[in-house]
Amino acid sequence: MQKSLIVNGYWDKKGTWTDTTDQLNKYFTEGYEIVNVSPMGAFGFGFGYANSTSDSFSQHDSQSDHGFASLVIIEKK
Repeated sequence: MQKSLIVNGYWDKKGTWTDTTDQLNKYFTEGYEIVNVSPMGAFGFGFGYANSTSDSFSQHDSQSDHGFASLVIIEKK
């Protein structure tokens, strides 16, 4: 049986790293294996992004405003 997951990680509004890799790791412990990974990109969302404009983008925002997202297909063997 295959499942699809969006695995992501990003800086939240408090500046704390948040990700969904624990969910993926849980499936690994249940016997699932990766079939395919498709990077979706995700630079430019997260901590500082919503409050910034190109005219007033501080150094702190540009360094902490990073994230990733990938579509992961897993299958139980």
